[in-house]
Amino acid sequence: MQWRNTTGQWGALPKGQHWLGAALILAMLYLGYDMTHWIAGSAARFDAYQLHKSIGFCLLALTLLRGLWLLCDPGPVLPESIPAWERRASLIGHGTLYALVFAMLLSGWLMVSAAPLPVPSRVFGLVTVPNLVRPNAALFTWSKTAHELLSQLLMTAIILHVIAALKHHFIDGNDILKRILPFGGPGGAG
Repeated sequence: MQWRNTTGQWGALPKGQHWLGAALILAMLYLGYDMTHWIAGSAARFDAYQLHKSIGFCLLALTLLRGLWLLCDPGPVLPESIPAWERRASLIGHGTLYALVFAMLLSGWLMVSAAPLPVPSRVFGLVTVPNLVRPNAALFTWSKTAHELLSQLLMTAIILHVIAALKHHFIDGNDILKRILPFGGPGGAG
């Protein structure tokens, strides 16, 4: 399996970034809901928030690296059989996913930075991440609302992304889904 993308196949590094990013996003969404709705007790909730922040900062770094990688090594081209409107929808959909992930991560960082009770953000207890702003109740409320709204929008975008991938695979019968699977590719193992 090649590391870099080709015109017909995602490389090993972008595939790894995609699936690691997907796992981290799903973990963040689950943990975000769990810690705000189900986890009882201040110590358990505090630990959940710290884990959520740690995963978030790792995901931010991964998202930035993935974006830089795509600038240097564009992904495979879509098959010629894909209609123009689907090509535009693909660009818009992927752009929206990246924008939502990035905006959600930044709104979370802004929220913890502006929190009235400043708690240092330490990535897995190892590295302290500086706050973006000083404590500010109004900014905290705004960024918390934005973070919650963005999580809903991101979940919707993920569902649409998965539906589109499954449509390409099962209805259209093309190799778009296989190209991003960890061990898949056009015509078999990649």
